[in-house]
Amino acid sequence: MNNKIATAVANSALGYKFALDAILKLDVEESKDWSISLNDEEIDSILDNLTSDLDAERIEIIEILRDLYSHIALNEIVPNGQSLSKSMMDKYDKHHADLDVLKKVISNMDDRKKS
Repeated sequence: MNNKIATAVANSALGYKFALDAILKLDVEESKDWSISLNDEEIDSILDNLTSDLDAERIEIIEILRDLYSHIALNEIVPNGQSLSKSMMDKYDKHHADLDVLKKVISNMDDRKKS
């Protein structure tokens, strides 16, 4: 695997823009059209437009990339070993503690209007 493909695969997994044409080893006229991010809100329609003429093997590669991205994105929301509920409760508790610290800092400031 060459460096360009490895970089594109890593970027796709992290939700950054990547060159899908490089991963699929396609020779395209408009490579900027193939620079996509799996984090894009319109990714389904973008992929539908790009993949209409691809063979089954290349479509399977795209599905694998999407699965990898989804696993990584979900793991950022819900760390291993936690349920979704537990993860959200921990985030709420951290937010509550951060808000308390912020309120204390503001109350200790001399000129409250500047805050």
